[in-house]
Amino acid sequence: IEDETFFVTFTPVSDALYIRDIYIAPEHRSQGKSLEIGLLTERIAREKGLKAVMGSVDTETNGWERSKNILEQFGYKEIFKDGNMIYFNKDID
Repeated sequence: IEDETFFVTFTPVSDALYIRDIYIAPEHRSQGKSLEIGLLTERIAREKGLKAVMGSVDTETNGWERSKNILEQFGYKEIFKDGNMIYFNKDID
């Protein structure tokens, strides 16, 4: 899914929607786009009958700490680490 301000890619994995990638254009950051994208992915997961949304952060990329903090603020819980990757999960109703 994309528009002129962002894109998000995702795939169903088991009973969850795994967010593969998110990009927000620099001029649109810090304007609530992360929340908008988070709510959108949760809605899509519910529509598909999934029970959770998952995401990951690569600790070798610039800004990974900010991405990790945003996921945690939105209620995602760290579920495991694999090398430089940290994986998160959020159960949805």
